[in-house]
Amino acid sequence: MLDVQAVLWLETYLQQKWKSTLFVISHDREFLNSITTDIYYLHEQKLTHYSGNYDKFEDTRNEHLRNQMAAHAAQEAHKQHIQTFIDRFRFNAKRASLVQSRLKYLSKIQAVPAVLEDPTFQFDFPNPEPLGPPIIALQEVSFGYDPAKPLFTNVEAYVDMDTRMALVGANGQGKSTMLSLLIGELKPDKGYCQINRRARIAKFSQFHVDQMPLDISPFEFLSREFPGKDQQVYRTVLGKYGLSGDIAFQKCDTLSGGQKSRVVWAHMAMKQPHIMVFDEPTNHLDIETVDVLVQALNKFEGGIVLVSHDERLIKCVCNELWIVHQGTCTSYPGTFDSYKKKMLREISDREKK
Repeated sequence: MLDVQAVLWLETYLQQKWKSTLFVISHDREFLNSITTDIYYLHEQKLTHYSGNYDKFEDTRNEHLRNQMAAHAAQEAHKQHIQTFIDRFRFNAKRASLVQSRLKYLSKIQAVPAVLEDPTFQFDFPNPEPLGPPIIALQEVSFGYDPAKPLFTNVEAYVDMDTRMALVGANGQGKSTMLSLLIGELKPDKGYCQINRRARIAKFSQFHVDQMPLDISPFEFLSREFPGKDQQVYRTVLGKYGLSGDIAFQKCDTLSGGQKSRVVWAHMAMKQPHIMVFDEPTNHLDIETVDVLVQALNKFEGGIVLVSHDERLIKCVCNELWIVHQGTCTSYPGTFDSYKKKMLREISDREKK
């Protein structure tokens, strides 16, 4: 739940000031890359040690898996070659000794195990029909929950189908509120929020995950939200998001946080949105699932507005950075890396004081 600035401060502190041993469990790839010297990977009830940060672990493990797959395939081909000889001469008295020696050899071969990977899934958000700009326009917008204390003043922002916007800023500055203003969930005190009447907008937020009805299944949830479709439609959509088989019919209160997030993605997909907004979508996601989400968003041909503390998600998906700070929401004239360097300089200056 840390904002970008807090994550950067923590990285800096652990890199420069923490001198003792550190154990960390995290789904933030860039954070792990910054602070770890060793990775322990838990898989199939076994703990395996890798030296280096997360990227090094991933490269080394992938190489090991490729070698294991090749060795397993070669061994299986070798065993099949021997078995073919045994089957051919099993009842040949003249070759009995050779058959027995090969049977004994087969029994002593130490098997190279097949590669058993965790179940993976891939999905795509459906691409909507084109819709001309502007789809969303904020003009001279001011807003505050308390009229005497405006949270934003004179904000100008536009969202179209080619938008890839990330909102960043410290917690409490109003990033989630800005999302709600953009999609019309909140009305501005001053100014205008114009949304194309034909635009379909889908939102992901932790609120939506937490408020999901828990006494029904994902299948029942989609069929209630989008009635009148063939049952196979709901099952197919859920299956695309890794919720196939019995999981689609389990009550939502039995699902993990990550599985609940996938239900919300499936709900968003069924809207076939022109614009998708995400408020901290990675809170319950492991690194592999974040990568799947990145791939899906990069294939999506509609607009995206994103609030996230996950550096990799922002850098891989977004090409616009907007800073929410002290009553403003303004475009940042640079990349996330340059913004990160700016934040690190500010952290360093505060530490010196």
